[in-house]
Parts: sequence; structure tokens; C-alpha cells
Amino acid sequence: MVNKWNFIHHSNIMRAPNPNLAQLKTEFSSKCILTMTEIKHILDTDVNMTVYRTLSTFSYLSSYSHAGKYYTLPEIAQFDDHSIWEYSQVYFSQFGTLKKSILHLLKQSSAGYTATELKGIFKIPVYNTVLSLYKEKQIKREQIGHEYVYFSVSKYDLQFQERRSGVTDHSRSEYDDYLFLFMSTLNEKQRRWFAGLQSIEFGYGGDKIVAQKFGLDVKTVAKGRNEVEARDIDVTRIREVGAGRPSIKKTSKS
Repeated sequence: MVNKWNFIHHSNIMRAPNPNLAQLKTEFSSKCILTMTEIKHILDTDVNMTVYRTLSTFSYLSSYSHAGKYYTLPEIAQFDDHSIWEYSQVYFSQFGTLKKSILHLLKQSSAGYTATELKGIFKIPVYNTVLSLYKEKQIKREQIGHEYVYFSVSKYDLQFQERRSGVTDHSRSEYDDYLFLFMSTLNEKQRRWFAGLQSIEFGYGGDKIVAQKFGLDVKTVAKGRNEVEARDIDVTRIREVGAGRPSIKKTSKS
């Protein structure tokens, strides 16, 4: 017969929290992002399933760049207007995978996006991903000019008409492509201010035109324009505190 108190004591031991879990959270807070190898070292395990089981005890995100090699916690990430966070050239999305992120972005778009525009937003090539989504019939596409434009299935008609209207009056030129490339090198605030400056140059309706050309939210362009017009630009505080890009140190194997 099993002793009742021994059974309860054994059960409590089995349910005891992993002492390395607190250390894992501390490491996330310190380094912001960790690799699978680093997490295994902290948890003292060589088993991937153990890592995933431990991570599943709290919310976590894997990078959509670098083949999902890096992990972080949602409360650490500082997402931009497109729900994307970059840390040391590693990219995370609030929606997890690149597929889910593109689907969300297309659904929120007023005029769809080209693969070039999406690459500028996500900072990695997306052609294979959008092609896969199209073949799976999760999105629609139409060739407009020299590029395919991808649309949300639920908002296809409105987005297609909006895109066609924008192309008719203000199609993207080769010069616009250079501007788009330049904008992709800027941080979030700089992009917003530059987009606002472009809107001011267009004049009436500029917010909408710039948003369509460069795959930005109209509200983001309007905010940048308002800040530029009000001279509300503090060049000494381009980035928020703690949003820098410390290098990722490679740990040597002992």
C-alpha cells in the first residue's frame, strides 16, 4: 500500500518549478534574444523538446529571419508601426511567422503590396512566401505595371481599385525605387519624417500617395508630416532608450 504522505511529497517534487526557468528569464532580460544553443545551456539539456516545453510555460517569439534561430519574449520587443521589431539585424513579428505577418499586413492595407514593398518592410526577401500564400489561395495577386501586387482575399476589390487609382495618377518611377531603397536604410522615426517630407512636397493628398508608393500606413505618413511641419524633430533622441544594436557575441565551445 502506497503511503499517502510519500505520494504527496513525490507529487510536489514532480511539480516543482525548474530552477533554471528564472535564470532563463533573467538571460532574456539581459541579452534580449537567445539562440536554441544558449537556451539549452541555461536549461542544462540537449533535447529540443525540453526547450520548447519550457518556453511554452510563458509567451515567446521566434525570429522570422535567420530561419527562426533566435527567440525573445513579447514584453522585451519594441514593435514598430508594422508590428515588427529589429534587434541586431534579427527580425521578429508580433504575429509570429512571416506568413502570418504578411497576411495581417495585407488585410490592413488600403492598396495591397508588391514583393518589393514587403521586402522593404520586413527587411528580408519575401517572394517565395507570397508565392506560397498565393498558391494556397490565402491571398490574391494582379500584375500592375511591371510587378505583381498582392491583396487580401477579403478586401481584394477595394484594394485593387485603390491600387489602380494610385498607379493611374502617381505610378512609381525608377527614382521612386531609389527613394524606397534609401528609406529602407532609415530607422522608424527617420522613415516617418522622410515620408512626411515627401507628403509635403506632393501637397494635397500627399499622405495617401506616399503611403501607397512606399507601403506605409497613411497615419504614419500624416504623423511624420505633422512633426516636420511643427519642427518637432529631436535629432538627439532618434532611438528610444535601450533600442540600440549591441553586437551578438559568438560563444566559443569549450
